[in-house]
Amino acid sequence: MQYCVNFDQEFDMAQIVDRISSRTAPYDNLEGLAFKAFMMQTAEEEGKNSYSSFYIWRDPAVFESFLVDGEMFAGLSKSFGRPNVALEIVLDWKRHDKISQSRYAFQSCMIISDDTDHRGISRILQSTHAVLDPIETIVTVTGDPWRISCISLLPEAPKKKIRDDLDIEGLWFKVVHMSRPQ
Repeated sequence: MQYCVNFDQEFDMAQIVDRISSRTAPYDNLEGLAFKAFMMQTAEEEGKNSYSSFYIWRDPAVFESFLVDGEMFAGLSKSFGRPNVALEIVLDWKRHDKISQSRYAFQSCMIISDDTDHRGISRILQSTHAVLDPIETIVTVTGDPWRISCISLLPEAPKKKIRDDLDIEGLWFKVVHMSRPQ
């Protein structure tokens, strides 16, 4: 599951950092959640201001309660409006113990057609992301529109040359906090 909230260029992103800092504890202990990456982009670094969250759920009932009945998602919607939510199926995820050390993320997507080899596209995205030396790479698929997405979680900001030489377009995020209940 992922959503993104965009802000104008003048928005003070320190407000988002403060908001994240004050709201992570419930996620750090939420049974049924595998992890949540609290991520952001700033106009200075990425050309736009946004707040995004990427979740992997262990328990569908907890996910449903969070999205439909829960106060946490309702609080986000009350503050910023209800965001569009991408509901994604995980195709590949290795579950490394060091995921909590993630500080940056890179996400790329490929629109897929009816006859696309999903596993082949997944391998292409993973091999492209491998040059980033990620802690973790998660590959997902969603159907509106049909696309495969690959998100790599990194322990530090990639060097400019690596970013410039990467032969796939995507989005870069700073990971402000990683919740990973045990």
